[in-house]
Amino acid sequence: QEGKHGKAQNTLFIMKTVSKFLAMAFILFSMAFIAPSCSSDNDDEPSIDQTLLLGKTWFSINDYGDSDKLEFMANGTMRITSTDSESGNIETETGRYTISGNKLVFIWDNYGDTEVVTFKIKTLTESMLVLELDEDGDKYTMTFYAY
Repeated sequence: QEGKHGKAQNTLFIMKTVSKFLAMAFILFSMAFIAPSCSSDNDDEPSIDQTLLLGKTWFSINDYGDSDKLEFMANGTMRITSTDSESGNIETETGRYTISGNKLVFIWDNYGDTEVVTFKIKTLTESMLVLELDEDGDKYTMTFYAY
């Protein structure tokens, strides 16, 4: 037969055990929500839906009347066609592209040298592509429209 203190000690032991269990459950439950939020929540680099680039010709005209056409293929290749408004010269270059985060990287061969240009994708919708080029702190924005 248990005395008064024996039953109280058993109850206290059970309460401590339940409290530890609840505390551990709360910690594990909290970690399930905290851990994923620490992984890679960088608002500066949203995920880009690469399929929005495909199957379209992207067209842009600068302030001088020169035009550029971009075409992206599913196999990672691309074509850039530039037209000089003054001379009427048309130049077409082919190369590769990659997308990582919000960065669009153009890679092509320029007379034996590999050229790499990295753009920040500011906007990409079904019909509009806005790229930003940072050259030594000078930022240039180019807007392309799909047709």
